[in-house]
Amino acid sequence: MKVNKGIFEMKKRITAGNVITWFFVTGLVAILVMLGLLANQLNRDNKKPFVLYFKGEEETSGLLSVSVKPSQSWRDSKTGVELTGAEYDGIIVNKTDRNIIIDEIEIRFQLSGNKIDSFWNGEYRVEGNKVFFKPDELVKLLSPHGVRTFGFVMYSKYLFSNSEVTVTARFSTRPYDYPLFYVIIFAVIFWGASLLTYTVMAVRINALEKMRKRDEDIINRTMSTFANFIDAKDEYTKGHSVRVSKYSMKLAKAIGMREEEIKKIGYIALMHDCGKIATPDAILNKPAALSIDERRIIEEHTTVGYKMLEDFTEIDGIREGVLYHHERFDGTGYPDGIKGEEIPLYARIICVADAFDAMNSDRCYRQHYTKTKILAEIRKNIGTQFDPFIAKTMMNLIENGTVATKDE
Repeated sequence: MKVNKGIFEMKKRITAGNVITWFFVTGLVAILVMLGLLANQLNRDNKKPFVLYFKGEEETSGLLSVSVKPSQSWRDSKTGVELTGAEYDGIIVNKTDRNIIIDEIEIRFQLSGNKIDSFWNGEYRVEGNKVFFKPDELVKLLSPHGVRTFGFVMYSKYLFSNSEVTVTARFSTRPYDYPLFYVIIFAVIFWGASLLTYTVMAVRINALEKMRKRDEDIINRTMSTFANFIDAKDEYTKGHSVRVSKYSMKLAKAIGMREEEIKKIGYIALMHDCGKIATPDAILNKPAALSIDERRIIEEHTTVGYKMLEDFTEIDGIREGVLYHHERFDGTGYPDGIKGEEIPLYARIICVADAFDAMNSDRCYRQHYTKTKILAEIRKNIGTQFDPFIAKTMMNLIENGTVATKDE
């Protein structure tokens, strides 16, 4: 893994939870918008009238057919004026597959002076040579291909066998007359099924997450306990592994590593000195300078630790972090003398964190360094012992107080 300044800049990430919330909120809003559009279209179409003109029994536009003609007639001269009485029967037929509401029927005769005597299925009024019929509730709604009748008895000078009819009507549309209705039904079913699925999955994931956290806590406690066993061999380095783990995690966060990588390096740093479990106490606690052979034995803790973790495959990179945390950036470290970015990133981070804790701790052969001296030592070893980017990041953390020194 290579480290570049641009790669590890902190960026705002959209989490899975944000995406799911956005999906459900957007879906619900979309459904509500479609319902509003459908309701608006229904309201607009149901209020929008259309006018059809008929002469005799002629059909227009294939929507309706209307006829008004006398079914029986008689002469009446009781009033002194001879008039023709007739029963006029009207029939209106819906030719479509949709409901139609009849608002008014206007019947125009050739002459005026007509008088309505009686009527049925609606209200009538006469204006000149026109008769206006407003159907009652039973007649005004024409179902698809339905038929309605109306009529009246009228006295006039002549019997009218042919008349002009104008119908003012509206479509009575239903939601399922529109394709949008079925789109909404599908969207509601899909949204509801998705919500149910997500709820079930969320419950299961929550249970698994609790188990994961419990297992993670067990692993953390186990590794911390083992690290304490290692540090207990040297009274001057008690808590060293835990501190190096803490510093390594702060460094990893500062250079922009992901949360799971930060946790991983915390575990690796806890185990970085595990090989010292096999180092004799006399050498670890020796206050005087070490001999060449003693130094070789001390340095073997990296390879010993690597072998100890041979079967520990749960944490990727842990063996490499243990093996290479004493490698130097210029290639003069141990055990393999690799250099630069050949050294795994985890090992380069632990190298800086390990050196800082060593300088910031009291040892059997010296007292801890001051903050000024620690910063000077890190600066002096940039590019030789330490990765320049990681070392400068560590200096920033020390200077801004994120990583504290003993004399603060």
